[in-house]
Amino acid sequence: MEWIRNKTVLITGASSGIGRALTEKLVRYYGCRVIGIGQSEEKLHYVKTNLTYMTDFFEYRAFDVSQEENWDLLAMELKEEGRKIDILINNVGTLPMLQRITNYKEDVIRETFDVNYYSYRYAVNALLPIIRESNMPGIVNIVSADALVPLLGTSAHSESQAALLSYSKSLVAELGREMYVGYMIPGFVDTEYFRNQYKTIDKRLQKRLKLTPEKAAEKISRKILKQKVRGLIGRDAKFMDKFSRLFPALSVKWYEIKVKHSKAKLFENVK
Repeated sequence: MEWIRNKTVLITGASSGIGRALTEKLVRYYGCRVIGIGQSEEKLHYVKTNLTYMTDFFEYRAFDVSQEENWDLLAMELKEEGRKIDILINNVGTLPMLQRITNYKEDVIRETFDVNYYSYRYAVNALLPIIRESNMPGIVNIVSADALVPLLGTSAHSESQAALLSYSKSLVAELGREMYVGYMIPGFVDTEYFRNQYKTIDKRLQKRLKLTPEKAAEKISRKILKQKVRGLIGRDAKFMDKFSRLFPALSVKWYEIKVKHSKAKLFENVK
């Protein structure tokens, strides 16, 4: 049974990357009604128009997900309108400019945690009473594989993702008996995630990011369809997971060596 068919799904980070691809997948293939959340109203509007004859299946809200009051206002609005949400997919994320761990400014760390960790908590806390009213509720968090093994220069990001991974496991433990709760861990995906870097990602490294947003969305949607609690998305995520569990110390050192010997301009600032 395709339990997600015709459900109402709220997706954060829906304006681009995996969030956009998931939106299109759920609308076109499963007839879901999607509420997309993002910061760029222009990009969200483009997602809507790109759905052509299915534009009525998508609506959006443009606001800063890192502000708790925005989530409280959204929940109040949905309750007043008698709207329902069956599934929450937390997908939003930010990758600050790659730096050595001692060079990160504290405001950058806080901003990264606000988006990558606290926004997930805010969304769940505000929307859980609404989600619980569904006859088949669900919560899914998208967690970067950087939570498994931090790459050199990504400490701010990996710290926030590690916190998100722990939070997701806690949600499974505490809410898993009353609803479907899962977390998906994609590896490197060719998205706009590197847009904050002082040097853009070069073509050689881009070729290694073999997983497209559409392919990632396909794999994630299949995991959700099967109500998988944990999903590793992409070969690199599976490798990082196994390597880090078998050789926790060696895996960090191995990635450090790989970055230091990399010719990609992206890593010039952290070698």
